[in-house]
Amino acid sequence: MTYCESKENELKSTVIPQNAKPDFQTFWQEQISLLRSVPLSVTRTKLDLPYKTFTTYEITYNTHDSTVIHAYFSVPAGQEGTKLPCAVYFHGGGAKRKSSPIFQPPVHAALQWMYVLRVVPL
Repeated sequence: MTYCESKENELKSTVIPQNAKPDFQTFWQEQISLLRSVPLSVTRTKLDLPYKTFTTYEITYNTHDSTVIHAYFSVPAGQEGTKLPCAVYFHGGGAKRKSSPIFQPPVHAALQWMYVLRVVPL
């Protein structure tokens, strides 16, 4: 038996304790009800950027506690309204207070075949 096979067998025989509290399902059902009770407010503004391969929109939407989230949503050229994967990218992790809609090269490559939603700090 190889090392990898022995580790695989070890993992398969490991019993993971189930420690969910008795009110686990109730808690999440209440949270879902709370989220559904808050009307979603979304704005979408097309940005005038020099790129021909994709279109970018500035998006804002509210959360359950009325915090407004800012994001950029980019669509590959000619693909608006089609079903494509979407990468959600949380930029900066709060390190910057304002972010530009200009993307890095890896994001440009992804925009040939998928949507990109980039959530940005204010």
